[in-house]
Amino acid sequence: NKRGNQAQMGLNVIRPSSMEDTKDIADILKESRPVVLNLEGIDIDMAQRIIDFTCGICYALDGDLKIVSNYIYLITPDGVDTYGDVQSILDGSDFEIPSMRSPY
Repeated sequence: NKRGNQAQMGLNVIRPSSMEDTKDIADILKESRPVVLNLEGIDIDMAQRIIDFTCGICYALDGDLKIVSNYIYLITPDGVDTYGDVQSILDGSDFEIPSMRSPY
């Protein structure tokens, strides 16, 4: 694991600038960690390609993709559930994950 032994659960916010950044999304999800994908300010065609790729990864890993806003998505791997209003979680000042749990 090139990211080291990270047993912590936390949100990984990714603001991609190109398709090469989608590898980071896939790697994080493969580590069973959630991702907040921020596509604000990205060319619409590039944003669509990134969403298409991310949906494919999400499907392959039995994950879930939730739309938070027009440009922000929450991608959770299999085994990570979300509860409550996702937007209020992301707007909060702290990112403790009381509303997300892993069965492990």
